[in-house]
Amino acid sequence: LYIANGIHRVDAGDLMSSLPWFAKALEMESGNAERARMHRLRLELAVRQCPQVTGFMFQPEMPVDAIISDDGRRVLIINKDNTVQVEATETQMPIGPRIQCLSNVLHGALSPDGERIVITTTKGAAQLYRVNTAQPLGALMEHAARINAVAFSPDGRVVVTGSDDRTARLWNASTGEALGPPLEHPGGVNSVVFSRDGRWVATSSHSGAM
Repeated sequence: LYIANGIHRVDAGDLMSSLPWFAKALEMESGNAERARMHRLRLELAVRQCPQVTGFMFQPEMPVDAIISDDGRRVLIINKDNTVQVEATETQMPIGPRIQCLSNVLHGALSPDGERIVITTTKGAAQLYRVNTAQPLGALMEHAARINAVAFSPDGRVVVTGSDDRTARLWNASTGEALGPPLEHPGGVNSVVFSRDGRWVATSSHSGAM
């Protein structure tokens, strides 16, 4: 049973959750040298394929979210004290100053080139920032209620937001200017995503509509 559960998780691509099952199988048959050897080999092969920890990023306050850039070189960290920081994944060193937000930070996104971030707060607004200077970029992107989701287009030219005001909106990712009218939904919008070619936006709402 333990081996079957572990293999099922490996086949599903969830290597980390297979480890407790393989370890338990080893424990149960530790008295059988031949079978224990096979269990150790299986466990070792699974561990080798798991993601490896390369370092830790320590923050002054407890992190509540982290978003990694598409190229894997930068990570945006959102902290409980409403500060955000971009750090290099390889060196764990800060890139640009820490940004202090005046209201509660909900979500964030990194531009594909890692040079800009967009932050949403409980005030129903999103703001673009330059990573290297921590300076605001363009106008506030405002909704009538809190913003639940935000994303950059694959080319980094457009930002999409989804809000409890039952709309999704597209914005110029350099100026913060709205691109067209709000996209109305039957309920609050809780997720937004661009297609890989940037031609389409998919959204979902609390009403169950997509």
